[in-house]
Amino acid sequence: MKRNGFRRNILTATLLVGTLGMPGAAWQVSAAVVTNINIVDFAFTPPAVSVQVNDQVVWTWAGAANHSSTSDTGLWNSGILGPGSSFTNAFLSAGNFPYHCALHAFMTASITVTSGASTNGPPVILTQPQDQTVGQGQNAAFSVTAAGLAPLSYQWQFQATNLPGATGSAFTLTNAQPADAGPYAVVVSNLAGTITSSKSRASNLPAS
Repeated sequence: MKRNGFRRNILTATLLVGTLGMPGAAWQVSAAVVTNINIVDFAFTPPAVSVQVNDQVVWTWAGAANHSSTSDTGLWNSGILGPGSSFTNAFLSAGNFPYHCALHAFMTASITVTSGASTNGPPVILTQPQDQTVGQGQNAAFSVTAAGLAPLSYQWQFQATNLPGATGSAFTLTNAQPADAGPYAVVVSNLAGTITSSKSRASNLPAS
């Protein structure tokens, strides 16, 4: 069976009961999607895929070498597996999830997970801000991608303190100095709720 590029639906049934104990319950059938990624030679193919919350990704070792599928943040780890192996991970929350091969650090890829209801509800962060390594006097650019009920509001923070005027989806630290090294995050909010991004760091600034 050719797996690359194919997505297979797994039907799951959810029992919807209007009133506990009342007859006339209805079954709603929803589809969870399985996306396949082949590990061929020294590459994840495709290197970037987009799925929805509760979908699954299956990695298949189609080449001749041993590899792993290892989340950069520790969310999953297949361990070192050989040709013919497979590994499955279900994604239960929205976000951007980079990963790599533990044996070959140059092998990198990412999974983007979106929520089907995210455009009408509380904010969901799809792409987290990334760490920045800069020298003294250079600029560091941070950005976030979020979805949810519009309009979305943004407030960037440094060490949990609001940064004046940093109220967009992107924030640029200009003329970075040693005192600017540390954790940055952004609070995204709308009428339905608030969410805070993971912390990203500006680092490698020379000491004064």
